[in-house]
Amino acid sequence: MNTLFFVLCAIYYGRLTKFKLPYSKQMALFMLLLGISSFFGGIGHTVQKQMGDGFFETILFVMNAFSILSIYFCFKSAYTIFNLDVRSSNKYVYFVMVWILLLLIYCGVQGSFLIIKIHAGIVLLYALIVHYLVYRRNKDKGSELVVLGILISFLPLIVHSLRISLHDWFNHKDMAHVIMIISLYVIYKGVFQISKVLSTEEQETEEQSAIKI
Repeated sequence: MNTLFFVLCAIYYGRLTKFKLPYSKQMALFMLLLGISSFFGGIGHTVQKQMGDGFFETILFVMNAFSILSIYFCFKSAYTIFNLDVRSSNKYVYFVMVWILLLLIYCGVQGSFLIIKIHAGIVLLYALIVHYLVYRRNKDKGSELVVLGILISFLPLIVHSLRISLHDWFNHKDMAHVIMIISLYVIYKGVFQISKVLSTEEQETEEQSAIKI
C-alpha cells in the first residue's frame, strides 16, 4: 500500500507541475513529499526486525522529516490561494520555515514525533478552512473537492483508533491506507480543477494586457 501511495503521489506531482502556477507546484510538492514519507515508512516497518531498532529509528526520522516538509507545502499552497488577490507578506511563511526547522531538531533530539502529527492536523485544518472560504467566495468546484478530500483524510484516524476491519486479510491498517488513497485522489482532482481555472484566468489577463498595448 505504501508503494502504491508513493506511485500515485509521483503521478499527481508530474501532472500538477505542468501548470506554471505557484499554487499548483506547492500542492504538487506536498503530494510528492507525502508519498516519499509513506515510502520510507513502508521500508522501515518491513525491515525493522532484520535491521534492528537503530536503523528503524533513523528511517522513522527521515519519514517524519519528509512529512513535515510536505506539511509546509500544504500550508504554503493554502496561504497562496487565499492571498491571490492581495499583496501578502512573506513574514508568516518565514516564521513557519523557522518553526519547521526547530521542530525537526526537537524531534531528532527527543526521538518523539507526536508533535509533528499534531502540527499536521493543525495545517490540514487550516487548509480545509482556507479552501472552504475560497469556495464560499468563488463557488469554485475545485476548492469544494479539496475540502471533501481533506475531510476524508481524517477518517483513517477513526478507522485506526477503533480498529475497524472487514477481514483478517483486510484489517484496520489496510482500510486506513485505502481511505488515504481515496482522499489523495479527491484532493488531486480538486487541485487540478483549481489549476485549470487559474491558468485560464491568467491567460485571459495576459491577452487583455497584450490588446491594450
